[in-house]
Amino acid sequence: MRSEILRADRAARREYEPMSMLLAEAKATRPGLAFDARTPAQARAWRRRAVAAFRKALGRAPEAAPLRPRLLGKKKAQGYEIEAWEVETARGLMCPYFLLVPDRVKGCAPAILCAHGHGAGVNPLLGYDRDGRRLAKKEYQKEFAAQAVRAGFVTLAHEQLAFGRRVDFHWRAEYGKPKEPPEYSACIQPSMVMLQLGYTMSGMRVFEAQRMLDVLSARRDVDPRRIGMVGISGGGLTTLYTSALDTRVKAACVSGYANRFFDCILSLHHCPDNYVPGLAKALDIPDIAAMVAPRGLLIEAGSRDEWFPVAAVRKAVKTIRQAYEVYGALKEIEVDYFDGEHQFSGRKTWAFFRRHL
Repeated sequence: MRSEILRADRAARREYEPMSMLLAEAKATRPGLAFDARTPAQARAWRRRAVAAFRKALGRAPEAAPLRPRLLGKKKAQGYEIEAWEVETARGLMCPYFLLVPDRVKGCAPAILCAHGHGAGVNPLLGYDRDGRRLAKKEYQKEFAAQAVRAGFVTLAHEQLAFGRRVDFHWRAEYGKPKEPPEYSACIQPSMVMLQLGYTMSGMRVFEAQRMLDVLSARRDVDPRRIGMVGISGGGLTTLYTSALDTRVKAACVSGYANRFFDCILSLHHCPDNYVPGLAKALDIPDIAAMVAPRGLLIEAGSRDEWFPVAAVRKAVKTIRQAYEVYGALKEIEVDYFDGEHQFSGRKTWAFFRRHL
């Protein structure tokens, strides 16, 4: 026996590696519910089937708790007020969120729901770091909740599961042994436990986004017929998935996420909160975006985004445009290809929302 046969510290044959088999299958996969409608009636029938399959793939949702928001405090900012709230979304699960209300709101105003991406949680959307101090320098999300309220929208920015205040601090103290590896992400453990219980992290984040839509819709200063949603990266996922399923979102801006599964989360390393069992066999990201049609959709893509490559965005957009064309609604989809990395653009965002809301 040759000595090298006993070595397991380097690649021997590609066929030994699981990703070789998995990526070959992924590349050859055509989703069973790929958008293929030719008329508006066919598109509506396709959407009904796609919504049912999508909901099933996202896993079960917990029973929604009665909607009883609790105000925690207020703070004045230039041109608007910041209100800190919390609400029970499911039994035993509280979600903190911030409402940003323009000073001159009259009657029922249009509103924007904001979904942050990976990082310090919701605070950077307001212009603060995780310790509640003003951000010392720009970060990739560019305070887009503050941008939204300055543009005149009542704005709700909630903290997504496993970020910021919602990292599992108590679990880590009580059960978090052995020591977490250096590359540990706070999304990992809850994402895996959710899978074991029949949930998915993506599905749970959509569930909570829909509870935030409930909150906005119940406010006297918000017109429930004029609610938009914006998110980047992991928040782009939440925005796209929620908008695909919930028509209360009248217009959506998806930044740093619209792509194709093979070119991003299947072939590149991503956090486990991006993965939904069996979803790629039913729908690809462009098909999920097609479920938003004919409502307003703005896609942002940076030319140097290494996590969601722009070449794949361009291919995805071709499919998405086909859905809008079937509805005769090509003017309702916009794309912002900007020179930048994985970051929020905002060049077209607020004009887009003013037009749709």
